[in-house]
Amino acid sequence: MYSDAWIAEEFAVSLRTVARWKCTHGITTSGFSKVQYAVFSEVYGPKMELKRLREQARKAGMSPHAAAENVKKLSQRKLTSDGTPDFEAISAHIARRKKKAEDSPWPA
Repeated sequence: MYSDAWIAEEFAVSLRTVARWKCTHGITTSGFSKVQYAVFSEVYGPKMELKRLREQARKAGMSPHAAAENVKKLSQRKLTSDGTPDFEAISAHIARRKKKAEDSPWPA
């Protein structure tokens, strides 16, 4: 059994989001079972990963708006065989872009 507070902290969402998700899925018990945790992580895992990639892009020197737009476009272009975003490929793309910017003779 996983507590609601632990789930909220693990996925960087509010307790209100967790409660709303449980209500939407008809869960009335306190805490999460392993199955409920797996379903919740299928929804919020990719969201958390995209947030991490936006932060990585900002640290690579992109403006917050450009980072969000670039990660959004990359997540639509770089897909795995099952149609979900390929987070490793997106991360590698951002790292290549950062290295290219660092090696450039032109000032940032």
